[in-house]
Amino acid sequence: MAGFEVVKANTCALPQYSQAVKYGDTVYCSGDIGSVPGTEWELAQGTAKDRARQALSNLSEILKAAGSKLENVYKITIYITTMKNFALVNEAYDEFFTWERKPARCCIAVFELPLGTDVEIECSAYIDGAETVESFEGYPCPAIAYGVTDFYLYDGLH
Repeated sequence: MAGFEVVKANTCALPQYSQAVKYGDTVYCSGDIGSVPGTEWELAQGTAKDRARQALSNLSEILKAAGSKLENVYKITIYITTMKNFALVNEAYDEFFTWERKPARCCIAVFELPLGTDVEIECSAYIDGAETVESFEGYPCPAIAYGVTDFYLYDGLH
């Protein structure tokens, strides 16, 4: 496929998938389970908050390797094994996403995740220098739209 590029960073990755792929002005990051870089799939010790923090740190490194950053994330999906960890994961999330313009987000409870972790996080971001659209007029409530080439993701219709 033209323009398709595999991104590799110094974080753990199974050989069955790419840590991220770039296509055009967009980077699509695979899910990260909070494994500690430089280990044989050792998960961050502690609570779901600690593993979410490690996953977000890993994703930040992957985004850097792709020419992007957390500030460019426009969509993030979080998988957790119990909604009892929702508040803990949000605490870690808030440490990384401190600015006003938050990405569109979904948090899904699942039965089980790889290697016994209780959190997995994936995201999509635009590459630095890509054109973005800050907002659209005519919506009944404030909305943010992130335009990456011909793709638009709308958030704020809540």
